[in-house]
Amino acid sequence: MAIQFACPGCQQPIEVDDTWAQRQVACPYCRRTITAPAASTIEPGALHQASPLREVTASTASPAPPGWATGPSEGSTAGRGVATAALALALAALALCVASKILIRTHLPEIQPMLESVEPGTDILTMQKKWIEHFESQGGIPGWMIALPWMLLGSFCLWLPGLICAILGVRHPAGRNRAVAALVLCAIVPVLTCCIM
Repeated sequence: MAIQFACPGCQQPIEVDDTWAQRQVACPYCRRTITAPAASTIEPGALHQASPLREVTASTASPAPPGWATGPSEGSTAGRGVATAALALALAALALCVASKILIRTHLPEIQPMLESVEPGTDILTMQKKWIEHFESQGGIPGWMIALPWMLLGSFCLWLPGLICAILGVRHPAGRNRAVAALVLCAIVPVLTCCIM
């Protein structure tokens, strides 16, 4: 005997075989997964039979209602795009951070004596004045020292949108792997920045 009921999602009448009572089926109209009731809840009439959930495939599913997308959903494409952008931003932020670290390591012998000459408790303005006097006596502030804060700022400006895109990308199954990789890279950037010397 067939069980006839209305889909809770789209309110369309559905009919299933009684062997599917209290089991999950797919609505032929809205394709929502629903649980069939134990007994009929509407009067018999011209009803469509719902297919069992595990037997619904692209080849056996009824055609989509007019106006419904039949290809990959727009959300899956957007998810991949957001995750790819997150990965690209995180990689660029990491590259700038590593370049900053290499720049400091290369010029560490130049700044090491200045770092050691700073007494504990010296305020930043006094320290900056000492550094400026030192560099002016050497012929001016070297270009690498001007580039370094810009590199760190650029790294941060790439890292933050990368982190936001990675968090948004994790929500989309299509780009989840890329988004997780971007999150891992975004976790490395602040650690590397804090350990810059």
